Amino acid sequence: MSIHRQGRTSFSSLIVILLFSALLTACDESLDYADVIKHGTDLIEASKFKDAVVVLDLAIHTYPDSVGGYHHKARALTELGRYEEAWAMYDAALELEPDNRALHNSKGWSFDRSGEFDQAIAAFDRATAIDSTYANPYNHKGWVRFRQGDEEEGLMLVRRAMRLDPTYGGVYFNLARMHAARGEGEEAVEQLRTAVEISGKYRRLAKTNAAFENLRTEVDFLSLVGAP
Repeated sequence: MSIHRQGRTSFSSLIVILLFSALLTACDESLDYADVIKHGTDLIEASKFKDAVVVLDLAIHTYPDSVGGYHHKARALTELGRYEEAWAMYDAALELEPDNRALHNSKGWSFDRSGEFDQAIAAFDRATAIDSTYANPYNHKGWVRFRQGDEEEGLMLVRRAMRLDPTYGGVYFNLARMHAARGEGEEAVEQLRTAVEISGKYRRLAKTNAAFENLRTEVDFLSLVGAP
């Protein structure tokens, strides 16, 4: 069964390669860059990370001086656990735009995913040095610091991100994880509810996130996110 699944994945990737290669050949440089990037990011959102890498490779080949292909390919590679390759893509993008705050923040997220917390924090600090009003890196750094044992600094940073952007669902999701880790189940559910109201993706993330393990039998949590 495992071999069969692998075969289907390979065939799917082959179809993506053939279709996009044909499209790029037919349209040459007139192919809209935004459409290619959007297809790649749509594949990432659908958790089709291998196919996303294929499409974004083609974007990089056709538009080597645009950061989007490198950036989003790095995201897909990170999701696949191919961290060294991801960091090389981030570096390539940063050569083009060294002061791009989103690139530094995203690279920090990639370091965080790999467990390289010190490098993650350095990347988040670089992003906020470029723009001190940018909420995302404060939020991500706060979650890192919380897991490193400095819970108060972690909470302070995430709340700072919330003040900078009250519509950013990620801050409420991280606050929910922090409260859950501290055994504050009611507050965790309330923060998670706010995150879910902002974006339904947090319902999906909460179903499998280990931070909510101690809430999985709680009625309020189950009514909010459903069964895993």
